[in-house]
Order: sequence, then C-alpha cells, then structure tokens
Amino acid sequence: MILEAGASSPSLVWFLVQEKVAEFTRVCSYDRPGFGWSEPAPGPLSSDQVAANLHQLLETAGIPGPYILVGHSAGGVYIRSYAKQYPSQVRGMVLVDSSHESQDLRFPAKFKEYSARQNLLIRLCQFVSPFGAMRVTRAWDMLIPESILSSDMGDAVMATMFRTSYCDSAFDELSVFAGSYSQPEGPASLGDLPLIVLSAGATFDQMPNTVVTAIGRDVLAQVIQVSLELQQELVSLSTQGVQVIAGQSGHYIQWDQPDLVVDAIRTMVMQVRSE
Repeated sequence: MILEAGASSPSLVWFLVQEKVAEFTRVCSYDRPGFGWSEPAPGPLSSDQVAANLHQLLETAGIPGPYILVGHSAGGVYIRSYAKQYPSQVRGMVLVDSSHESQDLRFPAKFKEYSARQNLLIRLCQFVSPFGAMRVTRAWDMLIPESILSSDMGDAVMATMFRTSYCDSAFDELSVFAGSYSQPEGPASLGDLPLIVLSAGATFDQMPNTVVTAIGRDVLAQVIQVSLELQQELVSLSTQGVQVIAGQSGHYIQWDQPDLVVDAIRTMVMQVRSE
C-alpha cells in the first residue's frame, strides 16, 4: 500500500489514516523532493518523472510490488501516471478527491483567476521565506483546519512548510500543472483495475466563509458541478470503478473523514486479496 500526498503536501497529511491502515496491511508514505524532510529536486518534475522517482525509491527500499496506490488531489494524477508506466506493478487504486487531467479546461474563468491569486502566495513565499516571514505571519494557517493545527502532528506538518526550500519546491510543482491539467484527452483508461473514487461532498455551509466570499456562491456552484462531473469521469476510467461521496468533507477527506478513507482502503485490500 503506497500513499501519495497532494500538491505541496508532506507525507504527514496521511497521519490520521496511516496508523489505522497499518493494523491490517503494510502501508508506506513518502515525501516527494522538496516536501516533508526530502531534499529538493534541481527543477520542476512532470507527473511521469514523479512516478519514475517513486518506482526507483521502492526498488531502492526493497519494497516489492505489486501495490495498491492511494492518491490525494495531485497525487491521483501521479499514481495514474505510475499505473500507466508500470501497469504490472499496480493491483488496485484509491483516489481521494483526485485532480483531473482536464480540469483547467473545464473550471470557470473566475475560479481560475482566484486560483492564480492563491498561487501568488507561493511566489511571494519564495522571496520572504528565507527571512522567516512565513513562520512569523502564520500565512499557511489559512490552509490547515484548526483541528489539525492544534494537534502535535499539525505542528510537524507546519514545520515542514516553514523550511526555506518548501516554497521553491511548491512553486516548481505548480509551474507544471498548467500542462498536467490542460489535457483535452483527459486521463488514460485504467481498464478493469479495481478502483474506488472518494469525492468531496461538502456543502456551502461546511466551507470556510472566506472561500465562499472570495469566489462567490454562483461561481462556486459551477465549480462544484464541474468537480462532480470530473469525479464521475474518474470513476468511469475502470470497469470496476466505484464512487463514494464524502458528505462531510472538503478537499482533504483524509482530515475531515479519515475513517472513510481507511474503510475504502480496507475494502480495496480485501477485494485484491480475494482475487
């Protein structure tokens, strides 16, 4: 079982899930270059390069396949790339509110403008992080739920984001997304690979007021509708695709409803073992 974190995220984002999964199967998480406590890469990495790096890491660590892959957000794109390059090494897949290779072609323009403004924070971070400004201003706090921030592991997550190299690596990762998420052909078929797709189902009332105000309810309603369509398309990538809506979750289902993620992984493990 391999856990792949989303964009700009350390492997610690899985801390509410990993210990429980370890009770019934071997589970591994890792930090991509520049995140967590990993050394940064010399430049931006494509999804294919991320997958190749993971393959080499697993070989070096002596962790034999085949694997069940679990990917959150951008991690979903990365593990689909892994499955495309090394199909014999993948027995099943769980997507946790995964990104979609065509999403930037489908979301409304005003939402993409909002996302671009958010990305400016990463750009600014590159210049001010060496002086400790991100730690002093606690600028990342807006991205992390209070329930996570107030935990011991939340402090560890934040510590990785205060590293000077973090912002450079995050900016590099964002810089390749324009190509990764603007593919008209969309994601490649997964054939009959066992697949569970967990999709965020939070309503306006469960979203931060700052987000609803910044984007606007009308635009956000369009985003939610497009997101549902994209998630349904991910389910259809496999003839064995199954969707589970996380009704109480935003994008980070592993934080909002960790037991739902654990249950999906357990279901996948049992299905693969029975084959």
